[in-house]
Amino acid sequence: MVNIPEYYAGKNVLITGATGFMGKVLLEKLLRSCPEVKSVYVMVRDAMQLNVLATQKMLALAHRMKHLQIFIHISTAYANCDRELIEEIVYSPPIDYRRLIDSLDWMDDELVSAMTPKLIGKRPNTYTFTKALAEYMVQQEAGDLNVAIIRPSIVGASWKEPFPGWIDNFNGPSGIFIAAGKGILRTMRASNDAVADLVPVDVVINATLAAAWYSGSQMLNRPRNILVYNCTTGGINPFHWGEVEYHVISTFKRNPLEQAFRRPNVNLTSNHLINQYWIAVSHKAPAFLYDLYLRLIGREPR
Repeated sequence: MVNIPEYYAGKNVLITGATGFMGKVLLEKLLRSCPEVKSVYVMVRDAMQLNVLATQKMLALAHRMKHLQIFIHISTAYANCDRELIEEIVYSPPIDYRRLIDSLDWMDDELVSAMTPKLIGKRPNTYTFTKALAEYMVQQEAGDLNVAIIRPSIVGASWKEPFPGWIDNFNGPSGIFIAAGKGILRTMRASNDAVADLVPVDVVINATLAAAWYSGSQMLNRPRNILVYNCTTGGINPFHWGEVEYHVISTFKRNPLEQAFRRPNVNLTSNHLINQYWIAVSHKAPAFLYDLYLRLIGREPR
């Protein structure tokens, strides 16, 4: 079997979402580590609203590519978060995605909002629900395509590449860390003992490129089922939210951010009432006083 750079030599690669956080790292890694890649095509914007519809259109496009060797679908480790044990298989969703797509064509926003809690069931939001539907749709409509699915958990700043700590946005955990470092975030509802399943973006990208290499190299002996990779850290190197709190605060105390609002300090609690108390004391009250101060000096609150 050839190594990864040799596999990508002379090949054309299509990347969707190339302007996103993971897409940028994937593009940089591919061009830097696989210099003999022939061409890289990127889609800079995708106007579809649902994960399901976007993936369905990409599959339709893939079926028209006569020499396509591998189709990689990026999902999330939380697509099946309503299950206690999540194996590396595709699970059947509680609803037929075809019927859902047909229904959304005639439903208005108010009706969709009313039906959403019933549709998503035990899942916390529509994101995880539509990701689960997309996985199943990939399985059902893949046909003879060579497909693999990557399921990353909470994707954070890079471990090593393109350099340690690289990030281009304040979404997800990065936004929480910066808000805590600035002294803006003082309380958050979370269990100190819960696993913060953070995975560096370059680890996810390396796994993605390796999965494509492995599946593409096994064209003649590929398994009948779609290969699924849970790209997570909680099972082998668990890091708890209490530890995250300690390291984030201690780091910003040693290396304070510029223009911090106040001294960094975060209180994690799983109790709803305690959390609401600290929101009132540490978030709303200071914000109200600051707005009052701005008005007294003739400035409008932002």
